[in-house]
Amino acid sequence: KRSEDRLAYRGISTGEFEKTRAWELVIDAVRTALSADYEPTDKAIQNYYDTYLDIQKSYMERDLSYYDYYTSESVNLYMPAGFRYVKNLLIAIPDSVQEEIASLRADGKDAEADALRDQELSKIAAKAQGIYARIQNGESYDELLAAYGDDPGMKAGAENAETGYRIYDGSKSYEDNFKEAAMGLANVGDVSQPVGSDYGYYIIRYVGDSVEQEIPVEQVRDKIRAILVKEKATEYYEEIYENWKRQAKIEEYKDRIY
Repeated sequence: KRSEDRLAYRGISTGEFEKTRAWELVIDAVRTALSADYEPTDKAIQNYYDTYLDIQKSYMERDLSYYDYYTSESVNLYMPAGFRYVKNLLIAIPDSVQEEIASLRADGKDAEADALRDQELSKIAAKAQGIYARIQNGESYDELLAAYGDDPGMKAGAENAETGYRIYDGSKSYEDNFKEAAMGLANVGDVSQPVGSDYGYYIIRYVGDSVEQEIPVEQVRDKIRAILVKEKATEYYEEIYENWKRQAKIEEYKDRIY
């Protein structure tokens, strides 16, 4: 029922989503065509880099979450200090049970979700404690992670497999218990005791810290170029669009609109 409600809310079940997306694709194609011959100069790329490097520094020095913002919205030009990298050896409870727990929480039935979680954690507690004991006795964390870890983000080839997850005080990307255990480790190389969660037991290792550095312009040149091309495409599009509106002699009844 929730899925049906979401589909209806977004207009997917009525066909409105498809119509809207088709129109967006037409506009994107027009913008791409308009900027096809535009090539940003080296000076334009350098100016963008110099301007936004200072801006990013000022924002990230106040709030590390801006790193995530720039990663998703544009391009990162600066790596601040203050991030901690951790790896996660997850001993998971079954996927079907994870889904059931999530469904209970979505329905506001936290007591039932907690009871189901604790029941499932009890089934894998001995395994988690056994692996933790082997780490404490000197066995390689990475080898045990490869052999027993269930976290997809730690599998070979995953984005975070080599570096570990990037975490910091105030991060909202991870469960509170995961974040607290990770940030509670004192020194690089320390490993947490098994931490229970809705997904299973986490065994977390502190693997390193970020080093403050400016990202060289050559490493981000292609991304900056793409941003400048997109900006120019929007500029061209808006200019032509406004000209079309003027030629159409549109009469607006603002008193009816506002």
